Amino acid sequence: MVGHDRSKEEMIRYMKQHGMEFPAVLWPEAGDWGATPSGSGIPNLVIVDMQTRHVVEESYKGGHYQGPDVPLEALRQCLRSSSR
Repeated sequence: MVGHDRSKEEMIRYMKQHGMEFPAVLWPEAGDWGATPSGSGIPNLVIVDMQTRHVVEESYKGGHYQGPDVPLEALRQCLRSSSR
């Protein structure tokens, strides 16, 4: 998740409140892959392949917010593939 909170503490509090148990960074720390020009809805989840640093899936597609379910499913598929 790329958080747009004012502080890391606010982001962690929000994540705990909503049961979000996955890696997250604040927007300024996200680098190029965190700067999605396509939108700013929340939560804006961005699944990144850390070996290639390419975005696998995100909450926006073609400028339209598709919500967190699509990137979460991509993450589940990646995790299933890596456990084989």
